[in-house]
Amino acid sequence: MGDDLFRQPFGLPPSPEGEGKMPTIPQPKAFSFREGGPKGEEAVLRQRAKPFYDTSELMRTLTSAVLPYSLLPTPYSLKAHREEDGLRSMHILLALEILGTVAFAISGAIVGLQKRMDIFGVCILGLTTAVGGGVLRDLILNITPPAAFRNPTFAVTAVVVSAVLFIRHPHADIGNMGAVYEKLLLAMDSVGLGLFTVTGIHVAKASGAEANLFLQTFVGVLTGVGGGLLRDVFAGHTPSIFVKHFYACASIIGAWACALLWPVIGESASMFVGAAAIVVLRLLAAHYHWSLPRAE
Repeated sequence: MGDDLFRQPFGLPPSPEGEGKMPTIPQPKAFSFREGGPKGEEAVLRQRAKPFYDTSELMRTLTSAVLPYSLLPTPYSLKAHREEDGLRSMHILLALEILGTVAFAISGAIVGLQKRMDIFGVCILGLTTAVGGGVLRDLILNITPPAAFRNPTFAVTAVVVSAVLFIRHPHADIGNMGAVYEKLLLAMDSVGLGLFTVTGIHVAKASGAEANLFLQTFVGVLTGVGGGLLRDVFAGHTPSIFVKHFYACASIIGAWACALLWPVIGESASMFVGAAAIVVLRLLAAHYHWSLPRAE
């Protein structure tokens, strides 16, 4: 009876031989590698070869003793850092496009004033010069509809700048300010060419296409010279890229500088170097009258 009271709390059956005999506790069966087969043996060997500590956790523990926890690279912080870089890139691109739009709108409006067009013609030339290169770029990259139609900010900016320039400097002042207009046209055209060339390379890289050096150069140069090309055609001029001193070649050199330096010094620095190189080359070419050989 006493033996049965001992067995019941542990769920053991009553002793068939009565009181006085201690219960027999079954022994666990010894494990054999052969029973598990080759897979069981490999599993045990892998378990034995596995280190008794987690290396990544150990490194994180040691690092946390030196750095504050907020500075440790967690998946959330890495994702937030990537999103912050993306927003910074978008802001830089937007700023460059706005500056380029203003510069090219001024250059287009000046040509319209020199041609003694009315306010509508001046605004159309400014608008065409400002957004024409971007429209051609987006069509080449199969970005439809082009950004100029999806976001009217650039078109509105170009029209407003052109209208303000027309109102501030009507046709009667052109004869007295011809030299000033020429210098302003050169400066704005050079700045717009540099900014739009590097933004074209940025869009080519972000488009998802296989942006090799040839594609980046072609898209960048087309973005830079496309607006001026349409402006000259609408105004009845021979396009500047065919006759003007060192126009398209400066864009090509700046595009190469931007594309080749991109993986070395980063996005912002390479775009700045490329745009600056184009502006400097254009101004030097105008000052020293650099030009390519022409047909006699």
